[in-house]
Amino acid sequence: MEFISEFSSSSAVDVLSFIKEVVEKFPRLRPDIISHLLSTLSDIKAKKAFRGALWILGEYCTEEKDIKDALRAIRNSVGELPILATEQRLLESHKDADEEESEVPVHTTTTRVLADGTYATESALDPKAAAKLEAVRGASKPPLRTLILDGDYYLATILSSTLAKLVMRFSELPDTAELSNSFRAEAMLTMSSIIGVGQSHFVKVRIDEDSIDRIMSCFRALAEYKEIKDVEEVFLNETKHAYTTMLQAEDKLRQAQARADQNKSAVQPDDVISIRHLVKKGAEQQVDEVPFI
Repeated sequence: MEFISEFSSSSAVDVLSFIKEVVEKFPRLRPDIISHLLSTLSDIKAKKAFRGALWILGEYCTEEKDIKDALRAIRNSVGELPILATEQRLLESHKDADEEESEVPVHTTTTRVLADGTYATESALDPKAAAKLEAVRGASKPPLRTLILDGDYYLATILSSTLAKLVMRFSELPDTAELSNSFRAEAMLTMSSIIGVGQSHFVKVRIDEDSIDRIMSCFRALAEYKEIKDVEEVFLNETKHAYTTMLQAEDKLRQAQARADQNKSAVQPDDVISIRHLVKKGAEQQVDEVPFI
């Protein structure tokens, strides 16, 4: 886990898949695994590995300290909020000192008449503004923020689900009401920020409707979970139960396959032994076969 940032994408995914299975089957190892995972979270670059890491944190961070550390690590990986306002400020900082904002519009919009006589609106970036926008996109950013701005909205939905689980689980701890409300507000701000920037020109690919629906379902869950207990049950128990059931099914398949392989390689007491090493090189005579005694 300490070198997971140096692995290739496929190797990092395999490591996280193995860790997911270990953390489920060996509860006594969970504290150390969570601690190592939190320390390496900011170094993970592969998006699939990030998905697995977030899922582990959402499911197995149960202690108050672990939840706080997980929320802090995720916040550092996302960066300053709200995302859209921060990116807009970064864009404005790239403007020349003597250049007024009104003189360099980000978008220019024109109306065209199509061949069938209908009207269409055409939007384009000003060349100077486009160059500055590319500079903003290429600026150094925290890893999770970079992946979201690159258009990985599946990762954004997993992030939203993880935040919802962590906040719900933290609210169940004693004497955490005030801090829980603060965490909930920040998690909801993160989700709304993802949707906002996903519909802007700062991302490489606009956010799709399915991802918006999934993020909004996590947003509504955080807003209503105290009144609707079934929501909390689904987020905190059902997903983990589904993974446990899947592992049990895989274990049964592996055991069945192992038994089948063992039967194939089994030797019967009356099977003959072929003594091929007693045959002279190049000889074509019949090999003696000696039965077991």
